[in-house]
Amino acid sequence: MAPSNAVVLTIATLLACEPRTTPQTEQLGSSNEPSPNAQILPEPLSGAQNRAGGVNAASPAQALVRKPLVADRALRDENVLGTSAAGFEFVVDFFWPEVRRGPELGERAELAHASWLVEGLSGAIEADSERVPHQRVLLKGALFQLPQDTEIRSRGDRFGHIVVWPDGRSYRTVPEGALSALFEERRVDVMPPFAAVIGAPEVSSDGKKVVVRKITSPLGELTLRSSEDAEWSNSGALFCDLLLEFLRVREGEAACPAGEIPLEFKFVWAEGGELRATISGHKRRTDLRPSDFSVPPVMPIFKPGELPPQGAQPWPEKTQRELWPSGTGPQLSFKNALEVPMLLLLDGLPAVRLEPDQEWQFAASRPGVRYQARDFLGQHLRGGGLLNAPAVVHLGAEPELVRPEAVTQTATSP
Repeated sequence: MAPSNAVVLTIATLLACEPRTTPQTEQLGSSNEPSPNAQILPEPLSGAQNRAGGVNAASPAQALVRKPLVADRALRDENVLGTSAAGFEFVVDFFWPEVRRGPELGERAELAHASWLVEGLSGAIEADSERVPHQRVLLKGALFQLPQDTEIRSRGDRFGHIVVWPDGRSYRTVPEGALSALFEERRVDVMPPFAAVIGAPEVSSDGKKVVVRKITSPLGELTLRSSEDAEWSNSGALFCDLLLEFLRVREGEAACPAGEIPLEFKFVWAEGGELRATISGHKRRTDLRPSDFSVPPVMPIFKPGELPPQGAQPWPEKTQRELWPSGTGPQLSFKNALEVPMLLLLDGLPAVRLEPDQEWQFAASRPGVRYQARDFLGQHLRGGGLLNAPAVVHLGAEPELVRPEAVTQTATSP
């Protein structure tokens, strides 16, 4: 006997309720499995360690969760949206009073100037289905430990940075806590973080609100002066993060709130010395290429354990011979007795970069050469005296200046 219509309907309903397994579902796997990104980067930080580095384009109220970069792992490619996008730029000019750009340098004078070109994008790059702000800092001049046009890139969903070679493709990761060692010693050494003390902001108004914040760690104090401008949104937050790296602190929104444009900053170090810079040329851009900001770079070449070649720093060998020719007369000798590289200046002109224990000498073409030496961060400042050859200077030693003839007299005296 044929089944009734009611029975057929009941059976069909029960079959429709049973879960079906399709080949596509089996290939995709369960939603409880870890994502591929978990094999490349660590799990998100939790609690107070999260910071709003940017805003999810799909949900403006939802802050991005930031994860730390890992030094020995290549990064997964990002999704670059379009060929042109809006963003911002400004220039950071470092104030090194020891350095002058005299007429002797001619067209090379610009190389005796340390500056950063900072550019940023708000949301033209997508990572893990979220639009993420990005920043790149281009090194300009020959006074850095890295060659000119090296880039330091960062993104709003990660702690840490990457170094991009001047070729625009080669890169390596600089984890959080290693940026100061990179600029100071040309090393990617992760150092432990410090707790910071953030002073109450001082606000003044001269057309636009100007906010002054002081952030202190055991290494020193950062004074950051910024202008309030809501239209800039989170444009200055990644740059503020970069500065905090020099103090080895991470304080997030309390020190780097959205809606501020940096104007100038000064580090005063616990060991003495300082590093100052002014910031100018703020402008909005509509012609930035998102592919120039990708972390990692487009068509990346991952180079763990390497850094961009130093090349001739601060000058090519020919320029060095022109500025400080070596003759047959009495010698001036300099040796770096400190544990960090030092830039030696003669009469205010950069002469040579001395690595720890490295020695350099030349025959002065005239009497009375004034010498100075400094590290990049300004924690070690030496010299300023007038030298007459022959003389030996051990930077950082006690005593620092030794005259060979005096040593000879002491050694032969009864």
